[in-house]
Amino acid sequence: GNHLWAEKYDADLGDLFAVQDEVIDRITARVGAQMSSAEFARAKQIRPEDLSTWEAVQRALGIFSTDALSPATLPGILKDLRQAAERDPDYPYVHSVLAWTLFSFASSGYSTDWAADFSEADKHLKIGYRLAKDDPLNLLYCGAAFSHSGRQERAIDLLTRSLAGNPFSADALLY
Repeated sequence: GNHLWAEKYDADLGDLFAVQDEVIDRITARVGAQMSSAEFARAKQIRPEDLSTWEAVQRALGIFSTDALSPATLPGILKDLRQAAERDPDYPYVHSVLAWTLFSFASSGYSTDWAADFSEADKHLKIGYRLAKDDPLNLLYCGAAFSHSGRQERAIDLLTRSLAGNPFSADALLY
């Protein structure tokens, strides 16, 4: 961990709640700005070579966020993610989201060959994790994939690490 904030604070403790609110406001203003800068720097380090790779990942995530996961929508999403992983093999999110999508597809009963889907998902999960094992967003995607594969202890470990890096991640908190 990095040192983000320190300040001497002298105040009349007559209204303890007002003092507490003021201290919290100062901390969040100072630390929040530094965390945003750190997140921006991190995001600049992990980017796709091709914008269409990012688009494929965003479309897949949209399926999860809109509850549109169905036998009709998933084959197209899987095709786009597979092509994106081939096109941009060093972009960790495409592998992690592809693994998550494949595990979701198979565990939802939509797969016609769940063993092959689980095998392919495991391959992409390993690649995605290896490429960005300390990135909070990638840890979220990997944790979600592990959760859908039934490996809850590993999912909890990765999601806990994701939250340590980004304690305000609503998605990680949901899992």
